Amino acid sequence: MPTETTSSLSFFDLTPAELEAQLAEWGEARYRAGQVFSWIYRKGAGAFSEMTNLPEGLRARLDEHFSLDLPEVAERVGDREAEKFSFRLSDGCIIESVCIHSSEGRTFCLSMQVGCDLSCRFCASGQMAFRRNLSAGEMVGQVLALEREFGRPSNLVYMGMGEPFLNYDATMKSLSLLQEPEGYAFGARRITVSTAGIVPEIYRFAREAGQVNLAISLHATTDAKRQSLMPVARVYNLRQLLDAAWDYTQVTGRRISFEYVLIRGVNDSHHDADRLIEMLGGKLAHLNIICFNPIPRALFKRPARRELERFVEYLRKGGLNVTVRRSVGAQSAAACGQLAGKEERGATPK
Repeated sequence: MPTETTSSLSFFDLTPAELEAQLAEWGEARYRAGQVFSWIYRKGAGAFSEMTNLPEGLRARLDEHFSLDLPEVAERVGDREAEKFSFRLSDGCIIESVCIHSSEGRTFCLSMQVGCDLSCRFCASGQMAFRRNLSAGEMVGQVLALEREFGRPSNLVYMGMGEPFLNYDATMKSLSLLQEPEGYAFGARRITVSTAGIVPEIYRFAREAGQVNLAISLHATTDAKRQSLMPVARVYNLRQLLDAAWDYTQVTGRRISFEYVLIRGVNDSHHDADRLIEMLGGKLAHLNIICFNPIPRALFKRPARRELERFVEYLRKGGLNVTVRRSVGAQSAAACGQLAGKEERGATPK
């Protein structure tokens, strides 16, 4: 908790309970925390001075101790389907977030780390050097910064830069903050967290995340092929990953999504399709097919449209629930797998 010596802590890292404790330390009524949260998350206040139902002295003290700064927009690119924001954080690090527009509303895609330590071969974030984890407040700040541009989102997805389960505590705190009834009050079932397969945290997530959706990056149907694409698979094999996935469905009663980047000549054969049917058939699972999006230094190719259609048709005839996720924002490097801080592009891969 902050004390009298703390200066300019981000307000967006605070839970209501933490703010209540600080107010009590200052001799203020705890109920004031709910008023502050309402001003910030419900009324969109950008300064403590706007909070007219708070005593002037308390407003001044809050302003002295807490910052309401949101990530700074360093660059904005995109079109009517997807707009990518490069956000500069307080220490100068760059992250990227995306607003995806559709007939169903707006989806905000959030980053969890500056860079990524997993080095997946089909992902631009994996080519970056890992810098640091984001705080919960920096994740929440992305939502609020995008909301100022586009209004309240329909869905939130933790599918940007980084691996959320390698920043588990901050990710979980951000989920709590965004669902806080006195604050942003966003519905759990409209939030999805995606992991490359950090097995111990999948078990934790099933027991701690309530009704938040889980997506798992699968991308291959054998351990050898998955290890060649995703080094994390050398730590957690497919059997361990699937055991954790089915535990999630059993504990939560929620369907799990599996993400599968389709790469021409790599994971798009009938044998791959057969193994997917064997793995996921009859389970509380949904398969999202995403055609590979080009990134620097990757020699992979997208499947031709007819190849994609044949693969998906075969899976559906095998009884799988399959959706082809249409790539949006590829021209602006805003599509799935293309996010990387601009200052990092061109860096030597790890």
